[in-house]
Amino acid sequence: MRIRMLPMVLITAALFATIATPAHATPGGTDAKMDAVLASIDANPIAYRDFFTRFPKGADLHQHLSGAVWAESMLVWAAQDGLCLTPVTFVATAGPCSSEQIKASSILTSPLQPQVIAAWSMRLFIPSLTESGHDHFFGAFGKYANVLTPINRRGQALAETLNQAAADSLVRVEMKASPYLPDQPTLLAAMASEAPGAVSDPARFPEALAALRAAGLDTQAKTSIAVTNDALAAKDAALGCGTPAQQPGCDVSLGLVAEVNRNAPRDRVFSQMALNFAAAAQDPRWVGVDLVSTEDGLIALNDYSLQMQMVKFMRSQYPGVHVTLHAGELVPGLVPPSSMTSHIRQAVEVAGAERIGHGVSIRSEHNAEQLMSVMRRRGVLVEVALTSNEQILGTKAKQSQLPVYLANRVPVSLATDDPGIERTDLSEQYMKARRWFDLSYADLKKMSYNGITYSFATPELRAVLKARLDRAFTSFEARYSN
Repeated sequence: MRIRMLPMVLITAALFATIATPAHATPGGTDAKMDAVLASIDANPIAYRDFFTRFPKGADLHQHLSGAVWAESMLVWAAQDGLCLTPVTFVATAGPCSSEQIKASSILTSPLQPQVIAAWSMRLFIPSLTESGHDHFFGAFGKYANVLTPINRRGQALAETLNQAAADSLVRVEMKASPYLPDQPTLLAAMASEAPGAVSDPARFPEALAALRAAGLDTQAKTSIAVTNDALAAKDAALGCGTPAQQPGCDVSLGLVAEVNRNAPRDRVFSQMALNFAAAAQDPRWVGVDLVSTEDGLIALNDYSLQMQMVKFMRSQYPGVHVTLHAGELVPGLVPPSSMTSHIRQAVEVAGAERIGHGVSIRSEHNAEQLMSVMRRRGVLVEVALTSNEQILGTKAKQSQLPVYLANRVPVSLATDDPGIERTDLSEQYMKARRWFDLSYADLKKMSYNGITYSFATPELRAVLKARLDRAFTSFEARYSN
């Protein structure tokens, strides 16, 4: 069915009826019955939460390991590892502790505990004139970063996250994480010596990559793979995978997406990107690459177009590596107006991103309807994180990008982004989507299936995961058939 493009204003609930019927919908059948179930429990918070916790979810395609673990767990790990906290800021550092520092172990029984948890997360955070949600959120990562540095803690972080995913009725998680960078200074020195200035000129990118390869890029990528083995082994051990005590997280499919810090100097961005693409090309567990860190940072803003060219170049050198990009995680007033008009387009049309993270600023893009037509035709999915966007950017229902993409039939899936910092889960994202936009059961189910359809799993694995999701929905719907 051909649908006329709707004007990009707030899409009311009534307009959702114009959206094309999802592939998995059965109008007048099961979906209609499930709509009736939803209508009957909308005002019952206990039944509503139970429904969406049980609701089968294909995948969380946008989650960061660095923000996935709740502060309570990290405090216990910090205490066990003998870490120290700086007063007031609560930045964690390695021991031994100075006389001015606080032992993390003492926080477990200290009245300061709520303050540490609040500093490490968005718990009870209220924006003020001195600190916005955006700044508090991004400031939290550096405070507890040293807690997650040891490989065994990364494995435990994965284990805890996958157990939560299983409790959330998820089939798959694609986790954004930072691969081990064994000797980046050697690579940087090689580029400075053999290809000075090359990273600032797309025409000279081949020179910069040649210098990296001559300096041992592929060997370093193999070292990264070995560290990945250790982290995943720690994850399996924490979950008891393959033993009689196996925990539910073992059954959740996991893909890793390699992060590149977009607010680093150009040579570091290029070398880290090259390492991540090389590692992903050799190790199928790393299913893609993404650029992370604040999109409104000065380096990210000034180098945005150049970085999109870097991604385009790396894709040409490593064509089997998937790309998803944070793009459009912006709102008016956060950045100059000129920075709001082309980030999503460049990510799609220059870098060739297969998925877009956030995409909030779509209303501000030049010729946005044409861009969404391109995204729909290419099958570029938008990873929508409602709670994250609300906490960081202040976007509620009226400012949300979700109804705009749905009305223009751009594929979307719901995501948590950083559930530990945000203190949320994927079930809450589905609940919020229903509350804010009065989505039908078919709409929600379509987004769930999109998590599998647009995942970076191999076609063979996607077929297996889709079959699992089919069975989960059959069982779920049967529960409400009477």
